[in-house]
Amino acid sequence: MHAIRHHVSALMADSKKLSLIEIQKQLRHKRATTTDTYLKSIVTGKNKASEVLEESMKKSNLTPNLTPVEIKKGVNQNLINPLTY
Repeated sequence: MHAIRHHVSALMADSKKLSLIEIQKQLRHKRATTTDTYLKSIVTGKNKASEVLEESMKKSNLTPNLTPVEIKKGVNQNLINPLTY
């Protein structure tokens, strides 16, 4: 259940359509500083995960020299989608 809370929080923050106070109310935090800390920890976790995945993919030659942003944008359309198998 907590993973869903993190995911929804990240979606709200990434949309840039909600203020910190609006997200705070949705999460039912008493202080905006709690929400700010919470969201920063999610972003830090996402960045670390992206770095680990990128390094792993480079080692296996799946996406040579692509940054996480390029991967997200689908720069290399010639890659085989592993989810189709």
